[in-house]
Amino acid sequence: MKRECGFTLVELMIVVAIIAILAAVALPAYQDFTVRARVSEAIILAGAAKTIVTENIHIANAVDATACNAAPAQSSPTKNVASVACIGNGVITVTTTSVAGSVTLRLSPAYDPNQVVVWSCMLAVGDSKYVPAECRS
Repeated sequence: MKRECGFTLVELMIVVAIIAILAAVALPAYQDFTVRARVSEAIILAGAAKTIVTENIHIANAVDATACNAAPAQSSPTKNVASVACIGNGVITVTTTSVAGSVTLRLSPAYDPNQVVVWSCMLAVGDSKYVPAECRS
């Protein structure tokens, strides 16, 4: 008499149940991760304005109303970023679309004549789980 080898139906059902539970936990985490990646595009698009503002601050040797002179604004929205604007004393405001979590970030410069311009990021509108760690406060 030959013995049959293989898995029983109960063992296969247990494996399928474990995989379903893992997928149910992993899917929401992955969706948050993709939104965070889309928000990072907003930070990258603000890079051009940050460069101009930094140059203006070094020329004026202060953070003043001329910091936003010639800072590029976003000409047309992308799939993830609705707008990039420089206002006031070099504060760059970046707004993302609903696909990217509908968050608004403010990038503010701080200047010490003996050091480089230091940028701080602050969440103005939206859910903090979608923004980079340095913007959560």
